[in-house]
Amino acid sequence: MAALELQEILTARETRARRIKSFLVRYRLPLIVLTLNIPGPDKTPKWAEQVFSAGIRAAREIFSPMNEKTCRPSSGFEWYGVVEGESHSLKKAAVGIEESHPLGRLFDFDLHVPDAPQPDRRALGLEPRRCLACDRPAHECARSRRHELDELLRMIQSLLDACVSDQGYTLQK
Repeated sequence: MAALELQEILTARETRARRIKSFLVRYRLPLIVLTLNIPGPDKTPKWAEQVFSAGIRAAREIFSPMNEKTCRPSSGFEWYGVVEGESHSLKKAAVGIEESHPLGRLFDFDLHVPDAPQPDRRALGLEPRRCLACDRPAHECARSRRHELDELLRMIQSLLDACVSDQGYTLQK
């Protein structure tokens, strides 16, 4: 897959924001959005669809969405699930998936609620996400580009390999 251009990334973000707003206005209920944490310009490598599908299955089990939509743009896969529940409980459940699922390090669950700020880990007293390569907060390493892309991709491959052997997942490489 070719590297994404900056304009494609910005357009994808704007489209996602419009889609989120549309769901919130239409349903007036919380919305869970799943994307994947994939470093580098290729946001849809061969293995991503299977990881994404695992994330959707986990979300469906925990949240029982009333309505959902899946999008697969070149900027990365997106899943939207309209759910019922209290925002703090929903966010804690989403973080729980990210921290406990064998592939959870690659999942990025965001919670959006109508007429309220997006709940985050800090507001719930939870630790920030950790970097794939070290134990620092992920946003620090991403912002400073502390790790080379090859190093991060090797960490992801190790995670995928461990899931295949330990958890019985079958992932295309």
